[in-house]
Amino acid sequence: MKSILLYAFSLVSMNIMAQPDIEDIVIRNAEDAHDELETVEECADWILTSSYNPNDPTWDQMSGFILNWARHTNEFPIRMRTELTGFMKKNPVLMSVYLAGWIRFAIHHPEARGNELNCTDAALTSCVQFYSTHKEQLKTDPTLDQLVDVSDQGELILWISKELRELDSRSR
Repeated sequence: MKSILLYAFSLVSMNIMAQPDIEDIVIRNAEDAHDELETVEECADWILTSSYNPNDPTWDQMSGFILNWARHTNEFPIRMRTELTGFMKKNPVLMSVYLAGWIRFAIHHPEARGNELNCTDAALTSCVQFYSTHKEQLKTDPTLDQLVDVSDQGELILWISKELRELDSRSR
């Protein structure tokens, strides 16, 4: 019995320790954002790997932190094109997932921080994976269902490339 309780306690402890401690962190400018690079990476990892529970206040805390960090950083040019991310209207949590995917990719590939195609691919791939994994907790979205199909065919980056080219040609 003692070993079962010890095992259960260690699992609970590991889960609590996996959450970044963001309670006392205040980010007001780019310097603050730079100082919290390690924390935002932990937060991005938490968002991308944790089970989603819309009633868990930790989700709001992590989402708020990553959004605030993204607003203040000048090291990471994060771009959200509404033409590619309209699905977030039905499932707002996917904004945090998108940012987490982009940030995590940019941290691990500093040479690609300004590469919109690769960063968008990482961000949308994160959204597709999250949507597929947590479909029961999210609203059904035909656009995301199509992106899941495109991703399953291994053509998501090709689709993104085509969409970005079309958007850029319209803005000229």
